[in-house]
Parts: sequence; C-alpha cells; structure tokens
Amino acid sequence: MERLDKRVDSRLPITPQILDKLISLLPSKYFIARPKTIGPAFIHFGGNYVTRYQFNAVLKKALNVANITSDNFQSHSFRIGAASQSSKMGFSDDEIQDFGRWESKAYKRYIRIPTLKLASQI
Repeated sequence: MERLDKRVDSRLPITPQILDKLISLLPSKYFIARPKTIGPAFIHFGGNYVTRYQFNAVLKKALNVANITSDNFQSHSFRIGAASQSSKMGFSDDEIQDFGRWESKAYKRYIRIPTLKLASQI
C-alpha cells in the first residue's frame, strides 16, 4: 500500500552526540528517584507516564539549553536516531526491526544516513 501523504519528513535524528548532551542535562537525582522497573524511561514522581506532548515540550527546552536548534526534533527523533545509528553500525534489517518493535519494513523510513555527493568530489 502506497502512502497518501508524500510530504518530506523533516524530523532529525537524535545522534549519540546529541544524546550525550541531553543526558548531561538530566539531574542525577532523577536516576536515583526513578523506580527500577521495566517501562517508560520518563515518568512523573507519582508514577504516571509522561505524555508525548510533555516529553516533546521538555525535549525542546533541553535542546535549547544545550544550544541545539529544536525546530526539527520530536519524540520520534529518538526512533530515527536509533534506527540510523543501528544501520550505520551494521546491524541487520531484522535486528533493527526487533530493536524498534517494527512488524513491517516501515523502519526503513526512519533510517537517515547522509548520502555522498559524488559529483562534488569530481
């Protein structure tokens, strides 16, 4: 089935370098307070999950504090970054699908690897 929406996806990946900057901004107290259970990484102190809207708002603030333009980053930027980095590191298609819990080949739309511009090298 072909996608009806053919707009270009302008969301950027969260790269390992950006992730390092963001993690350095998290208070270490968060990791102490975070229950050691399986589940979402970000929760409120009362245990409720952080909504996508709340996560995106905090992500944009953290990116701005890290002096990174936040316009093209959203929560899906983590999926884009993980798929892109996994592909770059040589993981197989099946492994990338498993990591991202994709049941279809949709993960391929998330892989963002800069293409070489061979014409400029000639």
